[in-house]
Parts: sequence; C-alpha cells; structure tokens
Amino acid sequence: MPRTARIVIPQHPQLVRLKASTGRSLFPHPTDRGRFLAILEGYLRQEGAALLKNRLDDRQALLIVKLRGAAGLARAVRNAAGFYSRCVNARDGQRGHLFHGRFASCSLEGPALHLAEELLNGRDQLEQAGLLLSCLSSGQPAGAATLKL
Repeated sequence: MPRTARIVIPQHPQLVRLKASTGRSLFPHPTDRGRFLAILEGYLRQEGAALLKNRLDDRQALLIVKLRGAAGLARAVRNAAGFYSRCVNARDGQRGHLFHGRFASCSLEGPALHLAEELLNGRDQLEQAGLLLSCLSSGQPAGAATLKL
C-alpha cells in the first residue's frame, strides 16, 4: 500500500514526532540532547526553517518547526536523524536504526499550536493531547475543528 503523502502548509508550524527503535534510547548520554538539537538546527537552517520548541525524551523527540517550503521539512529531519544516528552508533560501537520508521508530522493552526506548546511543556491535557497525537498519525492538519475547541 502506498504511503500517505505528508501534508505540509508552508509558513505554518509543524508538530513533528520521531520515535526510538525498540530497545534503543534516543539520547543515551547526557550530551546527546544538545548534540541532536545542534545537528537538527543546522539542517533546518539550510532549508530556511526554524525550531520553535522541543521536548526530547529517551523514547521520542517532539518538535515544533516553522518552515518555508514543504520539501524542506522531510529533507532536514531525514538528514539530521541519519547523521545523528551515525554519530551515536559510531561512538557506542552499535549498528542499526536509532529511529523507528518515518517521522510523523502535522500542521498546526490556531488553538492546536497552543495545545502543542503545552504538550511540549509537559502540561498536557490527556484527551486533547490524544487528539493532537492522532493528527500526527494521520498527517492531517490540526486546527480548532479537529480538536473540538
């Protein structure tokens, strides 16, 4: 079955989620979070995008990114995740995937942006956070109608 095309609305913030592969930690050492952010911000800058907010846990990375064009998000995140994975694997003497599959993303509009920021701040409202994460799974834009606000 073909993959669903990623919906990216230029100039709108995107919520992005990268998940860890089974049995792996995304950030096994204390300096890894800073290293990942530096790599990601470098690739985002090349695409004319900016990282607005992030929440980095051992099992997933949640990001809010504002971008200039649709193609730039996929290229920046793919390149950053690949480069970071190679760095961690080389340092730890490991092989294989650090990230699980493709990253998920959805465009954020209006109240959905505020909710995503709250989610990244750790003050999530479970029902609304679940709806927002389901938007990530479907790739559909998240707005007031989607979240029933």
